[in-house]
Amino acid sequence: MRGGRLRKLFGFVGWRLGLVVLAALGFFGIFAEWITADMPIFLQYDGRSYILPALTHQAPFGDGMRSDEILASLGPGDRAIWPLFRWGPLTETTTRMAGASSDHPLGTDAFGRDVLARLVYATRASLALGAATALAAVTLGFVLGCFSGALGGVFQGLIERLVEIVSVFPAVVAIALVRALEQRPSMASLVVVVTAVQGATMARLTHVLVIRTLAEDFAVGAKAMGASPLGIAFRHVTPHLVGPLAVATVFAMASTVLIETSLTFLDLGIPAKLASWGEMLGEVRWGAGPWIVLPPLLALCLTIGALYVMADALRRSFE
Repeated sequence: MRGGRLRKLFGFVGWRLGLVVLAALGFFGIFAEWITADMPIFLQYDGRSYILPALTHQAPFGDGMRSDEILASLGPGDRAIWPLFRWGPLTETTTRMAGASSDHPLGTDAFGRDVLARLVYATRASLALGAATALAAVTLGFVLGCFSGALGGVFQGLIERLVEIVSVFPAVVAIALVRALEQRPSMASLVVVVTAVQGATMARLTHVLVIRTLAEDFAVGAKAMGASPLGIAFRHVTPHLVGPLAVATVFAMASTVLIETSLTFLDLGIPAKLASWGEMLGEVRWGAGPWIVLPPLLALCLTIGALYVMADALRRSFE
């Protein structure tokens, strides 16, 4: 009895703690331009107004201008509202490998870029890519798994062979092959490959769950009344798959974040012009110190830990 109460308490606290951690990280990612940017939040210049020019790319200034240069170009009638810190993730300075200071709270990297700015924008990139890829993978896997489990026969064989072929190649090898064929590595190819790898796992899970659920009495009764196996799978079996697929989606997001970080660390993931945790960790090649490596490592550990705690809590709630 006491063990059951402790497990329920752990699930209750763990689910909320993981949600709070993800919400905090998501807040920094969503409001990155309000926290640190080399462009103002609001700019009134030459009689025109610009809101979040760093996000809308409608600023009257050229790319690469630092905040001090923008501030020096403002006239008497111009005004600007700045974020908390006036550094963008790509803004390079002459101060390289510097420690923490009032201008750079987490120091600068090997290229003179502000570590805090890169950490905030890297959080957005990693969480957005993880969530988008996980949702795409579960959708793809759900559709393929339902068709495979409901129709069977030749169609099942084709989908199973396709899933097996995709599963043979680890994400690192698959991305390396795609990068070798691409002239310009892009974010789209990364999303497609990781979605295919994760979707294969989802399809195999959905296939097993559909076959198991179609053997239940309600599914057998629906089939006896003339319902098609595919209709039963999508209409009647789907509610029974919500729990397992929700847990699998959270695990897929955690796996995607780890895959993206690993690939970017190997210079195979997110393009270099975008900040990411893997790219920040990869700066150990240039002699990066702990003030550069520890922040993205801590953010990665918090994200993965929060996702796994939430997945375990979801699994317990559906038991």
